[in-house]
Amino acid sequence: MPHHHQTIKNAASLTGIGVHSGLQVKLRIIPNPTPGIQFCRIDLGRAVVDLCPSTVVQAERQTVLKNGDAIVMTPEHFLAACAGLGLTALTVELDGPELPILDGSAAPFVHVLKVCGIQVLPHTIAPLQLNTPILLRDGTAHIAAFPNSTYRLTHIAYYTEPYVGTQAFSIDLADPGAFEHEIAPARTHGRLADLKPLQQKGLAKGASYENTLALGKAGYLNPPRFANEIARHKTLDMIGDLAMLNRPLRAHIVGYQNGHALNQALVAALAAKAVSEP
Repeated sequence: MPHHHQTIKNAASLTGIGVHSGLQVKLRIIPNPTPGIQFCRIDLGRAVVDLCPSTVVQAERQTVLKNGDAIVMTPEHFLAACAGLGLTALTVELDGPELPILDGSAAPFVHVLKVCGIQVLPHTIAPLQLNTPILLRDGTAHIAAFPNSTYRLTHIAYYTEPYVGTQAFSIDLADPGAFEHEIAPARTHGRLADLKPLQQKGLAKGASYENTLALGKAGYLNPPRFANEIARHKTLDMIGDLAMLNRPLRAHIVGYQNGHALNQALVAALAAKAVSEP
C-alpha cells in the first residue's frame, strides 16, 4: 500500500555544537511541499546536498553526505527522528559542516519536529518490499536484511568491558510511539580511553558527558538511560543510516557489531534492489 510523503507545518531552529567538529552550528528545519529531504549549506552560497544513497561517503565514526565541496556530517540522529515520525519532505538549512549533537540522542529532534506539527502531502511512494535476503560482513561485524511484512530492527552489541558485555535490542516500528519512547532517547557512546586518539584525528572535538554515554575502565562514567542503551543507540544509527533511502522499508534488519560503514553498504545494496525490484 503506498505511503503519503509528510512534511512539517511550521519551521523551527536549533543551535548546538557538532560532536566531531566541535563547531557551533545553527540548524533551521523548513517544510518542503515536494518529496525529498535536502540539506542547504547557507555558509557555502546555499550549496545543496540531497538525501540519497549517491551522496553518502565513507567516514570514520559517523555518516557524511557530500555534493561537490559541500559536506554534511553526522545527520544520522536527525534522520532517524525523521524516519521515526514518517517525515520525507524537508529542507534543512545549516551554517556549518555538521548537525548539532544536542544531548547525543534523537529525542530533541523528535520533540522539535512534533511541536512543528506533521502535514500529509498528496504525493505517495510505495514501500520497498524486500523479496530476497541480503547479508554483508566486515570481519566479525555483520548486517543482514530479511523479507518482512513490517519494518523491524534488531541489534546485538558486544563489548569487552564486563559491565557492558553483550546487549541486544529489537523493535518493530509498526508499533505507534515505539521509536519516540524506546529508541529516540538512547545516546551515542564512547570509551574515555579513545577520546584523545580520536581528537588527534580531528574527531570527537565536541564530545562531553552532556552528549555521550561514557565508558570507563570499571563502569559507565555517567548514568545510562537504559540497561541496554548501547544496543538501542546502535539501532537508532541503523534507522538514521537507512533513512538515506528516503522510502518506507518492509524488512527485518539484523546487525551484530555493525557501524556506519556496514549500514551504508546495506543502503547501497537496498537501493540496487529498489531499482531491480521496484
